[in-house]
Amino acid sequence: MRSNVAVLVLCFGSVAAALFGCGGEQAVDMSKVLAQEKTFVGSETCKTCHLEHYDSWKMTLHSRMTQDAQANPDAIIAPIDEAAIREDLAKLDKLKVPADQIYVPKASEIKYTIGSQWKQRYIVEKEGTLYISPIQYNADTHRWVNYNEDKWDKKPWLQDCGGCHATGWICKSNPWSNWGSPAKPATAKAPTMRPCRKQRYLKNARPSSIRPS
Repeated sequence: MRSNVAVLVLCFGSVAAALFGCGGEQAVDMSKVLAQEKTFVGSETCKTCHLEHYDSWKMTLHSRMTQDAQANPDAIIAPIDEAAIREDLAKLDKLKVPADQIYVPKASEIKYTIGSQWKQRYIVEKEGTLYISPIQYNADTHRWVNYNEDKWDKKPWLQDCGGCHATGWICKSNPWSNWGSPAKPATAKAPTMRPCRKQRYLKNARPSSIRPS
């Protein structure tokens, strides 16, 4: 009798596993994945086989290094108060642009944030290209400082920074798969950028490496 019950339980378990899959996750069709162009598939796909690594990454600041400020305004850790920002900038020595002339973005103009614990920078869009704006918030001192204030709009973010800090970024086609180092998969493509200056480091349009920021 006990053996019959055990068989029934085993059969039911097998059917349930087949119907619902382990943990409720949809199975990945590896033959379909391998048949596609060799690009980064995104952390949600990676975690299907590498859950331990995914969980350890998700618990770190790396997963939140670059965040979408349009979708999540709370990603901005300090009030974007132009008067307060210019007051802090005016206290700094050796500015390459006068404090009252440095571009200070409005909160609504900030597309993405970079960093959150020690310092934070802000990515904005100008004429269809992403740049890091010339202000930086230092969280440990609660002060605003300058950042490339004289050439900020001459250094496109995807060209100069994105290749290392946006996982899965492809020079030729412009979109990237994951934010930061990396964070959640992106759902939209980035604005158009200029021809790549760092193509020699990105031969064959290979996905960028994951590096600490």
